[in-house]
Amino acid sequence: MARDHLSLEEIEWLAESSRHTRPAAQTEEARLHLDRCEFCQGLVKMYEELKAPGEERGGPNCAAESDWWYVATGLQPESRAAELLEHSTRCDACALLLRQATEDFTDEVTEQEITQISALPSAQKEWQQSLAQRLSATESGRSAPVTPVGRWMRDLADCVSRQSRNVFRYAWAYAAAAIVLLAAGAWLLQMRRDSPIDQLIANAYTEQRPFEMRIAGAAYGPVRQERAGERSAFAEPASLLRAKYVIKERLAGRPDDEAMLAASGRVELLEGHYDEAIRTFGRLLDAHPDSPPLLIDLATAYFQRAEVVDRAVDYGQSIELFGRVLAKKPDDTLALFNRAIALERMYAYNEAIRDWEHYLRVDPGGNWGTEAQRRLSELREKVKAHR
Repeated sequence: MARDHLSLEEIEWLAESSRHTRPAAQTEEARLHLDRCEFCQGLVKMYEELKAPGEERGGPNCAAESDWWYVATGLQPESRAAELLEHSTRCDACALLLRQATEDFTDEVTEQEITQISALPSAQKEWQQSLAQRLSATESGRSAPVTPVGRWMRDLADCVSRQSRNVFRYAWAYAAAAIVLLAAGAWLLQMRRDSPIDQLIANAYTEQRPFEMRIAGAAYGPVRQERAGERSAFAEPASLLRAKYVIKERLAGRPDDEAMLAASGRVELLEGHYDEAIRTFGRLLDAHPDSPPLLIDLATAYFQRAEVVDRAVDYGQSIELFGRVLAKKPDDTLALFNRAIALERMYAYNEAIRDWEHYLRVDPGGNWGTEAQRRLSELREKVKAHR
């Protein structure tokens, strides 16, 4: 069956064929289609021109490549980010840099985000067609010489209005890449701006869960305990390295940023620097003495230090801090899960059993529920054996 047009991935690797290795059959099929289809030939040509090394980037208003990295990670001040995003809608080369930076620094889009993006006005065909026509009119009205890319975009904008919906999807993706990034990429960056560090740290915990206790926002992962000196800096999860980079950059500009200080404490916790984590969370708790997240983080740091130095007073401090959280939020799953482990370390088996039973009433499903049930069963067997 004849295909309509090349996919976005095929357009990219045909334009960069020297850097990609593909199965011969797949390559041959795509090239045969390209030989017959002027429409896809134009897409590949435009992509090649955008990627051409040493090409003029449009003028003195173009930002450095590092500026787009700051936009993608949320480090760029909001006013400057807005200015750059607006510029990317008028500059092909900068739109491509923004796209590359966003792919490098933005985590995989969730199903919820895809649903929300699809509801944006910019995701609707009518909005895109209208904007394509405006772009075409703007391009034709400029007094400056029109670049090959600009001419092709103008022709493509005319073509878009005559194509079927399938053709439109592929054509628009490259012809107006800057607009798509502005509408969807900028929205994602803004939505993730307030909590990307927490998510990076949570991802690092899940990838190499270094201790039994849970941390906020982390998915389930098996415990990977390592002996002292075993961990290599090169073995650190990429998400943890990215988190440390962003934290360092932000604290350099705003050393009193409490969100970044809390994040730095969680990084210290994951890296086994428990004394430093205790100091960090302790200072933050002086300003926010009833904050459940800070209480849980500090309690976890005390517990981990107790595990290393075998100091009972730290176990007791950990249990007391978890108790303060549960006094305000009796069904807090993190506090219940973590306190049950701490109570078992202190041989308070009956109290630990009550916490596990409470936890399973609140959150019985998923992998965390399975681990809680296993721990409860093992603890009951231990109590039975003692009796």
